[in-house]
Amino acid sequence: MSNFRKERLTLDEVMRSVGAEWTGEPHIAFDPNLKHQYRIIRQQSHDGTQIFTCQMMEDALMNLFRRNSYYAPMGLPAEDVDIFYTVGPIRLVTVHGKVNLPAGRYPGQRERITIPVRCEYRKRVAPCHP
Repeated sequence: MSNFRKERLTLDEVMRSVGAEWTGEPHIAFDPNLKHQYRIIRQQSHDGTQIFTCQMMEDALMNLFRRNSYYAPMGLPAEDVDIFYTVGPIRLVTVHGKVNLPAGRYPGQRERITIPVRCEYRKRVAPCHP
């Protein structure tokens, strides 16, 4: 591998790169100084086409949007509990050079996205009915 690039991104920057406008999910917040509990990591090798990078980022974020991610030592959330996430600066590392692709070893890039996460469970509040 020859060229190496490391980027530190905000949640807003990642959302724009995958073609979505970040309007702020009520269960996800961004903290640039986060002390994380765990990380969501995705890695792939490809020919350098930008759509593959976007798909990898989207795949990593979908766990948070669908509330499928949790800190294992805390256990699965109960039925009457909502899960809230705080994410820190997202790291995207790209290495350019020869990579193993399905057709063989060709010029391309290997990428890894790392999302630091802290989650908390909150008791669901029953809606007020007039």
